Amino acid sequence: MNTVNISTFKAGCIALLKKLQKKGSEPLLVTSRGEPIAIIYPFKSEKPKRILGGQKESIVMKGDFSGEDLSNEWESLK
Repeated sequence: MNTVNISTFKAGCIALLKKLQKKGSEPLLVTSRGEPIAIIYPFKSEKPKRILGGQKESIVMKGDFSGEDLSNEWESLK
């Protein structure tokens, strides 16, 4: 775990946070007069793993939709 004094953190906050953002970076311990006051962890954005065919058979369609004439239905909705 990397350790940094609060005054150093204040002076280089953006650079330290960008360094922390890099993959594989470890947490940052912020101290004041040698006493720990905060631990900052990098944010991990976990995208859900897509499974090919994961939704297969989750929707069931009953009946024949391709052979129906719905022109009368559309006329009644106007």
